[in-house]
Amino acid sequence: MAKYPKKIDEKMKAYSEKHGELIEARQKVNEKIKELESDILKIKTELKASVEKSIEEISEDEKKLRQQLTEKEMSLTAYRDRLRHLPQVDNTRSLAVEAVRAAREYAEEQYRKESPKKLEAIESAKIAYLQSVADFASFKNELASLPFEIARETVPTALDSVGPPSIPEIAWTYRQHVDSDGNKYMIFTDEVNHAVKEFEVKRFSRV
Repeated sequence: MAKYPKKIDEKMKAYSEKHGELIEARQKVNEKIKELESDILKIKTELKASVEKSIEEISEDEKKLRQQLTEKEMSLTAYRDRLRHLPQVDNTRSLAVEAVRAAREYAEEQYRKESPKKLEAIESAKIAYLQSVADFASFKNELASLPFEIARETVPTALDSVGPPSIPEIAWTYRQHVDSDGNKYMIFTDEVNHAVKEFEVKRFSRV
């Protein structure tokens, strides 16, 4: 059995114990019924042989077998009646309802208690991510603009002799393979959906 919070665990144990008692009781009665059925079949076989052996007179052996047969058949009827009147497994439903109710109450209580902190962490992470993207874009733009600014402040045509800086572009939405820029630096809807539904982080490539 999985490890549950104390209150739920207590309800689960109560259910399991009652459920186990009912199952065990039914098993024992069924075993006794099978045993009696086997005994009855054996006695009937012996009784038939006894009758055939002494057609004209009722032997003491026959009387004994008939008495045993009557007793066994009465016992079989009694045990079958007990089986019908044993509480059904569904009788534990009320205990199951209590366990489920305890689980629901715990889930709601924990959500109210913990979700604000976790959602705040998501919000902070989102802001931090966007700030990092903005910081990188600003950083890249400043570096790319620097030679142009120096040229404007000195001799504009000097840039023609040097050329603009070689700064690679980031392919933000490119996802053709796992290590592409899009997969490394962007967050896509399918990745969010996967995290929400499968409770894990996975990067997807898209051709």
